[in-house]
Amino acid sequence: LRHGHGRKNANSEDDDEVFGEVTVVHGPDTLPMRLGGVTFNVSPASFFQTNTAQAERLVQEVERACGFDDEPDETKNSKVILDLFCGVGTLGLCLAHRARSVIGWEMVPAAVADATRNAQANGIENAAFFVGDLTKLKEL
Repeated sequence: LRHGHGRKNANSEDDDEVFGEVTVVHGPDTLPMRLGGVTFNVSPASFFQTNTAQAERLVQEVERACGFDDEPDETKNSKVILDLFCGVGTLGLCLAHRARSVIGWEMVPAAVADATRNAQANGIENAAFFVGDLTKLKEL
């Protein structure tokens, strides 16, 4: 990959402004990664935790914190996961099999496109991802 010299402003609405122009000079335009039984294809403008051993531990901790381990059989798959700042959908997609649905929000459009494609490629039908800057939500 070659990165152009775009601004490095994390608050930018445009991926090209955040990351600069990206040109694939050889090979596929996504990087395949595997985590928690889910395969992720990650594009250059998307975030993925490259320390997969720690990411596996994080998924386990989130699963425990959500109370999935303590669910009685009659309430299994009753929870909705809100995967905020979801990137390529890592946490939500790894836990989707435990939930009724996963709803993810991310401000980087390329990451949302990756998350949507990752859900489809893994046969995960209970997940939806949306572009949005959650830092701009107003107080209720």
